[in-house]
Amino acid sequence: MLAESGLPKFLWTEVISHATWLKNRSQTCVLKDKTPFEATGKGKPDLSDLHEFGATIYVRVEAKKLDDRGVEAKFVGYYEERKGYRVYLPKKRIVTVERNVKFAPDEIPIPDDTQPEGEKVNQPFRVPSKPHHQLPSNMYPSQKRRKHQLYD
Repeated sequence: MLAESGLPKFLWTEVISHATWLKNRSQTCVLKDKTPFEATGKGKPDLSDLHEFGATIYVRVEAKKLDDRGVEAKFVGYYEERKGYRVYLPKKRIVTVERNVKFAPDEIPIPDDTQPEGEKVNQPFRVPSKPHHQLPSNMYPSQKRRKHQLYD
């Protein structure tokens, strides 16, 4: 994970921590289709917020009116004790825990059931035979009646 992410080698402890976090939330044959996380009695793990190690994120910072409100960082794991992400700030060369982060749009996981843009839909497009928005003919006054009402 460390070599593929391109992060510095001193973050090897973060790699071990994140790998352990993932392993504890993966099924094992020893526990008969349960995860170690489930075996501790905490229920099924929630993996809806799973992100790739080394993904680009933006950490929200307090800023003045025209300053940048976010600092680029790298995702290195999840914080176990409270809700938060462990992030590496390359400019400061430190790892910190942050809650206010946004993942870069090109690195957000996309579910498999979505359809790629430009791909044809399996169901053909059908034009309805009768428009649903038409009112009955007695709702519209005829042209003759309108002219007659204007001149009387």
